[in-house]
Amino acid sequence: MAAERLAVLQARDNFAEILHRVATTKARFIVHRYGRELAAIVPVEDLERTDARPPAATGKRGSSRRAPTARKR
Repeated sequence: MAAERLAVLQARDNFAEILHRVATTKARFIVHRYGRELAAIVPVEDLERTDARPPAATGKRGSSRRAPTARKR
C-alpha cells in the first residue's frame, strides 16, 4: 500500500481520523510542510519490523526516574 501524503495542517486537523485509519486499515501517511517530508504515521507492526523503536517504547518495564536521595540539612 502506498503512503498518502498530508500537509502538516491536514494532519493536525484530522489527527483522530488518521490514527483510526492507521489502526484499522493499516494505512500509511507521509506528513510534509511545503513539500518537504517531515514524518511518517505508520502502523506499529511496520515500525516493529524495522527495529526502529527505542527500547522504552517496546513495553519493557524500566524507570527513567532517579532514585530519591536524602536531603542535606
